[in-house]
Amino acid sequence: MFGVDVDTAAIDITDSARLKEWILACDVAAPLDMVIANAGRSGGTGEGPETAAQVRTLVETNVTGTINTVLPAAVCMRMRRHGHIIVVSSLAARLPFPSTPTYSASKAFIRNWGLALRPDLARDGVRLTVVSPGYIATPMTVGNRHRMPFLLSAEQAAAYILRRADRGPAEIAFPFRAVLALHVLSLLPADLLGRLMLLGPRKHALND
Repeated sequence: MFGVDVDTAAIDITDSARLKEWILACDVAAPLDMVIANAGRSGGTGEGPETAAQVRTLVETNVTGTINTVLPAAVCMRMRRHGHIIVVSSLAARLPFPSTPTYSASKAFIRNWGLALRPDLARDGVRLTVVSPGYIATPMTVGNRHRMPFLLSAEQAAAYILRRADRGPAEIAFPFRAVLALHVLSLLPADLLGRLMLLGPRKHALND
């Protein structure tokens, strides 16, 4: 109805070889114009300290999965000197949240990695934007048993990103009130910030 073709595939994003094969095949079929790397799982310390298995799963999905998506897509775009890569981080990357240590750290990696890649990609005509949202109503947050300030629907978040993505900014961080609140908290001494953060709610453990 909208004049588009849709191709889907169910692939383990930690399987770099299989994912690269599919991305390259998609590029051959129709040159990639925009690639959104939105790998994300979330888990916290609600049932006690994070297990080694939870830490590995979050890093492999959030970090390795994003890398496996971005690198082959970037090769294709560099050759054409055109394209836009969007990597999805989180406002949780802005502060070390004790309730979600690995999730926060993995999203901090994505944010810093993306911002560091951006200048080099730009020399080859490829744009990269980091998206750092706050709470969004999705299956990943539906299980949260705590209040989620400034919660947005998935439709609201998508519309906000879409309105700004065409400009190719370095980062799209929202909602503004959440960004401002985190900025104010970041000005506190580290030990005081840590004690305050421990008073907050705990994210439930990773659910398979």
